[in-house]
This record gives sequence, structure tokens and C-alpha cells, in this order.
Amino acid sequence: MDNTINHHQSLKKIKNNLTLSALSLFLFILLTTTTQAFGYFAYVVNSNNNNVSVIDTTTNTIAGPSIGVGSSPNAIAITPNGQFAYVANGGSNNVTVIDLGTNTVFGPSITVGAIPIAVAITPDNLFAYVANIGDNNVSVISTVSNTVVATINVGLEPTALAITPNGLFAYVVNVAGNNVSIVSTTTHSVVGTIPVGSSPDGIAITPDGSTAYVANGNDNTVSVIDLGTNTVTGTIPVGSSPFGVAVAPNGLFAYVANFNDSDVSVIDTGTNTVVATPSVVSEPYSLAVTPDGADVYVTNYGNNSVSVIDTATNTTVGSPIGVGSLPISIAISPLTAAPTVTSISPSSGLSTGGNTVTITGSSFFSGNTTVNFGATPATNVNVVSDTTITVTAPPGVGIVNVTVTTSAGTSPIVPGDQYTYTETTPLPPSNFIGVIKKNRFLNKTEFYLESSWDPSPSSDVVLYRIYKNGQVVVQIPASSPLVFDTFLNAPSTGSLYQLVAVNSSNVESPAVPIAIVSP
Repeated sequence: MDNTINHHQSLKKIKNNLTLSALSLFLFILLTTTTQAFGYFAYVVNSNNNNVSVIDTTTNTIAGPSIGVGSSPNAIAITPNGQFAYVANGGSNNVTVIDLGTNTVFGPSITVGAIPIAVAITPDNLFAYVANIGDNNVSVISTVSNTVVATINVGLEPTALAITPNGLFAYVVNVAGNNVSIVSTTTHSVVGTIPVGSSPDGIAITPDGSTAYVANGNDNTVSVIDLGTNTVTGTIPVGSSPFGVAVAPNGLFAYVANFNDSDVSVIDTGTNTVVATPSVVSEPYSLAVTPDGADVYVTNYGNNSVSVIDTATNTTVGSPIGVGSLPISIAISPLTAAPTVTSISPSSGLSTGGNTVTITGSSFFSGNTTVNFGATPATNVNVVSDTTITVTAPPGVGIVNVTVTTSAGTSPIVPGDQYTYTETTPLPPSNFIGVIKKNRFLNKTEFYLESSWDPSPSSDVVLYRIYKNGQVVVQIPASSPLVFDTFLNAPSTGSLYQLVAVNSSNVESPAVPIAIVSP
């Protein structure tokens, strides 16, 4: 009984900014991860400041200003492609979407149920599941339209949830029901219930999808669920008032935040025993593991800071990182690859641009994606999917490489990304200049016209034609010196000389008349 009272007191301290009596039983944190090519970033929800702090995990310093969200935010989850973060705001009953490319709020907030307290994203990036502790249900948000597309009734006071790696099921922890609801993401319905310990508060699933670990706040234990049979197969004693749970990317260890003991239990998932208990600063609530598995970041609710645990030594390293007031949830950007381009269609177009080009590759995402044709940006960039982008080609000349840039980097140059600018009518050459010169002999003087010009800027020009009074007098290959000499009968031309550029389709440019200059 004393243990139950202590756990409830911990929960009341965390929830002192909300009013529903049901919330005196719980608070939850959900963990996710993403990365950008230049390093991982940890996003920390500060429930008393209504904002999110961003930590650069390379330097363990605050990166830029905090991001304002809704009232009394409780939880954060990041889409697996690293594009967006979804923040559950318990005080305003909505969800804020953050564009992680710019670290700014993206679009209007999304209204959900009463007191949203946990959020998780499906592996395909398409849906966000939000646990509403005040309504005993889960809101399903389409991340394409950012609207609620389903509402699922679950157990009493849902406080945490996790989605299986195959995306088929969501496991929802019900703190007042002492159980876990199994939700089919296909039918949006509850398909089973698993009894666990007293006042379960947190859940994490191993990367192989075989096991779930559930923290039981009143029992000071962790229930081990076999997801193949959906039964509890073991119970692991941990510290006092365990809340957050996270599993290492390699699945070898689970980490449990013990609120009252100010430490973290490290569980060997092979033996399901606690192998280490590193101390943190004060009242840890949530935690997240970096995508490389090297560090665990732990929010200190009682100290307004974040501690870092080195997983190689299971010891706290460095000084606590100061964040906002009452840090309650943390997520780390997942490991995302730089984009790649494999092909473009069509692979050529007019030098004036304006045509639609489809780019095929990988690791594309919207919000902070740009496309360049050489050094010139494309317009109307539309990320259709992770593998397809459509754009409007800008004006250009010659052969250029088409590159895609996201926050994870720029696509490498490959043969498949080349785009050739062509013209139905080539651009004309310029500076067609002629000089009349003379040669003196013993008994006569001969005159001749010496002409030259600058090449057409069009890439597909193969030769130049010179017309005299409308008749072709010579054709000069584009690869030859651009000069032409012809004899005259008098010290003036008396004729009209014109020059055109000719492309590989034998299409001529507009004619350029010769300009006679004094020698």
C-alpha cells in the first residue's frame, strides 16, 4: 500500500499543471528516433514551458531556440523518415506538428481526444496514434492530411503505446486497467487484452518485434510480453516508480527510468535481468537511445535537465544538459540516409525549361527538400513518395546533373541523374564580323573578306552555314575554328552575307547578318 501511495505522489507531482483527477495516476513518455547527415538531434518536451528544446547530440548543447507548441505538452514522436515530429498537448487537447527540416511548427494543430498523453508513428510514416487518457481512446491521425481518420476505444486511462516494427499492431498501456490493449492497425479495433502489473506506465518493443517491455509503476517491475503469443512470460524487478522504457537499436538491452530512485535500470534482454543501474540527476521520466546505440538520453523531470549515459560503460557522462521546465518526453531523430537519384524522365527538354520531370530514387521527403538542375533550382517540387519527386525544369543549357537535397544531405552524382537541354530552334551565333583586306601583286590588287564569329550557346549545334545573297557558300563544323575567308571582286562586298547555326536535326537558328568593320 505504501508503494502505491508513493507512486501516486510521483504522478501528481508530474501532473501538477493538469486538473483531471484521473491524471493523478499517471504520466507517460513515448520515444522515437531520427538523424540527419550531420548528427543526431534530441527533441525534449518541456511541459511547463509549452515548448520543445533541441539538443545537438554531437556537442550536447542546445541547438537554436526552443519550439513553441500547445498547452502542457506531454509526449513527442518522430516519423521514421525524420521529416516531422508530433507533439501531444495534454492541456489543449491537440497535437502540434513540427517540420524538423526547419524546426518550426508545420500547419495548424490537430484536435484529438481529452488529454492526449502519448503518441507513436507507424513504420511507413503514414499514421500517428495518440492515446487520450481523458477519453479512454486512441486517435488515429493521417500524416498525409494531418486529420483524425479513426478513433479507437481502449482500456481505462491509456497512457503509453508502441507500434510493432511490421506496423500491424499498436500495443496500448492502460494505467487504470492494469493491462495492455492490442489494436489492429488494419481494422482500427481492439483484438486482445494482456494483463500486466499495477499502474503500467511505459512500453517499448524490441526491433525484431518479438518482445514488449512494460514498466509497472506501482509494482516496481517490468512485465515481459511475448508478442508471438501475447502473454506475459516474465517479470523483472527494477527501481521505484518506473516510467519510461526504451530498447537499444540492436535489441540487446532495455532501459527503464526509475522516477523515485533517480536512476536507470539496464536490462539484458537475453537473460531478462538487470545488469547495471546508472544514476542520473533527479526524477528521470523518459529516455531515448541514439540510433547508433552509443548513448541513452534521460530527462530529469526534477532538475530541468537531460543526462547522458554511455552504453559501453553504463555510466553517466558529462554535465547535465539544461533544458526547459519539467522536461517530460524525449525523442531522437532516426538514422536517415541521404537521398539518391537513380533516373529522371524525361532526361531532356528545351533550354527554356518549363516541362515536368519525374525523379526516381530513394530517401525523398517533403518540407525541406530541394532539387537542382546543375546550379539552378527547380520549381514546383512535389514529393509524391519516398521514391518519387516531380518538378518543373528551370531554363538551362547543355548537360547538367539533377540533385536532390534534404536535411540528410545531397544525392551523389551518378550517370542516371543527367539531363540534357535541347532546342527545337537553336540559338543564333553572335559577333559575326567581317574585315575586307587586300593583297598587292606586281600588276594587280586582290581583295578578300575575312570573317569570324562566336559560337551559339545551344548545346546541340553541329555546324554553321554562311549564306551569300540567299545561297549557301560554305558549312563550317562546330568543332572547327569559327572563321571563313572569301575573295571579292571589289573593295566592298556588294552582297549580303548571313550566318546560321544548325543543330543535329538540321534545324537552323535565326540568321545573323555580317557586320563589316574597318581593318
